Amino acid sequence: MAVNGDFTIFAGELLFREDDRFVFGNVLDGPLLDCLKTSRFRALTTEIRAGVRRCAENCSFYSDCGSFYISQKHAETGSFDADETLACRLEIKTLFRSLDEASAAPTPSDHHAAVRKPSETCSVDESGLTLGP
Repeated sequence: MAVNGDFTIFAGELLFREDDRFVFGNVLDGPLLDCLKTSRFRALTTEIRAGVRRCAENCSFYSDCGSFYISQKHAETGSFDADETLACRLEIKTLFRSLDEASAAPTPSDHHAAVRKPSETCSVDESGLTLGP
């Protein structure tokens, strides 16, 4: 919600753009749920759902993310009906691939792939965190 009472629904950062396409109403103007009946809301919902569907069909990490980067889709492509974004690749896919690799059990011949226990990689003393063995 903006200082003047304008509000948006899907992603708060959409409210602070130069245009007002993503302003669905103002808290001073009446019942908030009235915005759900507008053609603007229905059109945007349809576009966002198409992008979410696209993510669900094409991305193996959809269950981890749920098509979270709604505003990023619009910022990068000009549409909400998009799937992968740079933010998605860098923040979701890279993170979850790394976690998957780190949690994979090492084979006996690949002992270098073993993940160290936190106690082996860092220690904490009174002054804070000390990295290293």
